[in-house]
Amino acid sequence: MYKPENEDKLEQLEGNLYSRTEKPHILKSYEGLRRENVDVNEDWKREKTDEDELKYYPKKISAITRRILIFSLLFLLIALSFGAYIYFKGSNVFSSSNIDISITGPVNVDGGEKLVLDIAVKNNNNTNLEEAILKIEYPEGVRNPQDISKELRRQQEALGEIKAGGVERREISAVLFGEENSKKEIKLTVEYRVRDSNAIYEKSKVIEVSLSSAPLSISVEGLKEINSGQSMEFSIEIASNSAELLRDVVFRAEYPFGYTYGEASPKPTYGTDAWKIGDLKPGEKKKIKIRGQIQGQDGEERNFRFSAGLQSKKDEKLLEPEILTVAHSIVLNKPFIGLELALNGQTSSVYVAEDDNLIRGDLSWRNNVPSEISDLQVEVEIAGDVDEKTVSVSRGFYRSLDNTVIWNSGTLSDLRVIEPGQSGRLSFSFSPLLKKDVGFVKNGEITLSVSVKAKRRGDVSVPEELVRSVVKKVQMQTGLSFGSGISYYSGPFKNTGPLPPKVETETTYTATFSVGSSSNDARDAEVTARLPLYVKWLGEIYPESEVVEYNASGGNIVWKAGEIRAGDVKQLSFKISILPSVSQVGTLPVLVSDIKVKAVDRFTNTEVRYTGNNLTTSLVGDAGAREGDEKVNR
Repeated sequence: MYKPENEDKLEQLEGNLYSRTEKPHILKSYEGLRRENVDVNEDWKREKTDEDELKYYPKKISAITRRILIFSLLFLLIALSFGAYIYFKGSNVFSSSNIDISITGPVNVDGGEKLVLDIAVKNNNNTNLEEAILKIEYPEGVRNPQDISKELRRQQEALGEIKAGGVERREISAVLFGEENSKKEIKLTVEYRVRDSNAIYEKSKVIEVSLSSAPLSISVEGLKEINSGQSMEFSIEIASNSAELLRDVVFRAEYPFGYTYGEASPKPTYGTDAWKIGDLKPGEKKKIKIRGQIQGQDGEERNFRFSAGLQSKKDEKLLEPEILTVAHSIVLNKPFIGLELALNGQTSSVYVAEDDNLIRGDLSWRNNVPSEISDLQVEVEIAGDVDEKTVSVSRGFYRSLDNTVIWNSGTLSDLRVIEPGQSGRLSFSFSPLLKKDVGFVKNGEITLSVSVKAKRRGDVSVPEELVRSVVKKVQMQTGLSFGSGISYYSGPFKNTGPLPPKVETETTYTATFSVGSSSNDARDAEVTARLPLYVKWLGEIYPESEVVEYNASGGNIVWKAGEIRAGDVKQLSFKISILPSVSQVGTLPVLVSDIKVKAVDRFTNTEVRYTGNNLTTSLVGDAGAREGDEKVNR
């Protein structure tokens, strides 16, 4: 048996150590050598070798890594268990993609006719859908088929439980309004729950319905280009395309900036821009003509909008729904002659005048073209409630046959040839008819129609006639008539106390106001006044139906007279008292002060005001009053 060499030497050394015959080995000293002490470890060890460094010592696993491994194993086990359950027991898992919403109905419908859709909701899941609800969202312009005056924006149908593989059906209906060939989107949403879950799930679908025709049509005839300041006219036709009667149809016009409404036939029902057409039978047509004037810069485009629909129940002037809107664009050109007519310095299209005022007209003109024009002729036709005897013209001629003021090169040589940029001014004046001359004048109005003609030579030296016109209106404002007085003996109340009034003794009086409108109907008429500190409000009025407010803190009286028809007069009496002081002896104390009257003229739509005189203890006009009864005595 093989033994290592070192092991044999050790055994030999051990034998020599314990032998009785072996002599001890004595080390000899050798020259050149020296003794050296070496430390030797007491325990038996050997040095590390390169082979030891190559050995693998496994590291300890961290706590986080251990948890991740455990979680992964658990997830794997759960997934395997779930898969086994699905495989052996069958699936109860649901998905919204397994719910079908199918719609049966027309994709095209005439506007104003009822749209009927059949909705089927099928549950292709293996589990039941609980508390299912069908929600419908409609676009703008959809109405309730039971009452088309009511807007229909949202609708909800309860479907209840839809069993696995089951189908629930519902029928919905609506009336669609809109422009021809427009498209309407209707959104359907099914909301539902599933067993053992509080969550709400949904499935949606959008359908598109086209309007093959509109129940109403609007055709507009009018100019596409016009000179700034020129009069214009729209001819509008509203027709029914519906197979059924359309009730309470309203037509509205929206005017752009710079447009001034003149007149219309028939006249607007509300303001200047809304007409109540009423009921339209199938195929029936209505026509409206609108005249006005537009101002603007050269090259500007202005848009008019004309709409028709059913009358709103909330506001009779509004459309609800708005069935159709048509736009009409006009491009403005710079007029060859710039014209501006000012009446008493005002350039607005409508001038409101008091019925007895002299009206001065100043017509300014200017050549706007880059070439000369010739033979300028200006005419102003004055039509309406004008006093012909008051018409006066400067450097022109008044033709009374047709109430026309004329300027031409025959009356004014400056109009024969007009250079580019040249300007000038023409003047005239007139007065409205007075009531005292013709009796009662209601809603008095004067129309001034200005027309200008001239000639311009074009590039081929052919005379070209140019025409320009301007229309301006004068409306006569109503006058407020107001009367007031103090009485003791006459009037609806019995007054008490001494006459003449005495110091520190109370005396009662009757104050009376009367207000009327001279030529036009007036609305919101109101009279305000104030009582001094020494005058007492007694709270008695006549007629008792009148609306009177009194504020004791300021002594303010407000009489809301309301509507006053042209030529009518309203009257109010109220009772007051005075307790004179020594400082008022020998005077006529003021009983009512700061009297002011205001009302709105229904024709001109302007506010009319009047200021009355203070009322004192003077009894002028009171039957039974004697001289000296008005001054305070001791």
